[in-house]
Amino acid sequence: MKLKVVVLCFLFSMNLFSQDEVQKAEPDWDESIAFHGGFGVQKSLFAELGISKFSLMEVGYFPISKSIYTSVEFSPTLKSDEENHIYGLKVGCEFNAFIVSVALEAKYQTDFKDNDFVITPKIGFGTFGVITFYYGFNISTGDRPFSRMGNHQFSIVCNLNKKILSM
Repeated sequence: MKLKVVVLCFLFSMNLFSQDEVQKAEPDWDESIAFHGGFGVQKSLFAELGISKFSLMEVGYFPISKSIYTSVEFSPTLKSDEENHIYGLKVGCEFNAFIVSVALEAKYQTDFKDNDFVITPKIGFGTFGVITFYYGFNISTGDRPFSRMGNHQFSIVCNLNKKILSM
């Protein structure tokens, strides 16, 4: 009986060591340069336009996307005799799993009189990172010099690349 157990253990261990290492196939990210644009409101209206490095991957039926982007932001004023337009330069990253999205962006805002550096964490939902509706909270590092820029931000953001436009 003891001999049978030893032989079975020996055969089992030989089987383990003789197998080739199984390589798990990791899904590949489909990366492309994409148009990054959007509009929203944060007390006043704003629009943004830029580019992103957009990556999309499907794990089974579960789409995941990520992007790193840079864009310029414009917040116009209707009272140009009292206040200036506000311009922003921003960088950010987004991560989307199925319909849930999270993002973090940093932007420098100026009206060429005052300026501010703002960090905005965002959460939202959308279609695989292509079109996303976000809620963001603006964290000012300069004591909020612009009265038209509120704490809360609601926006719609698009990442459109050649592959998505050809569908």
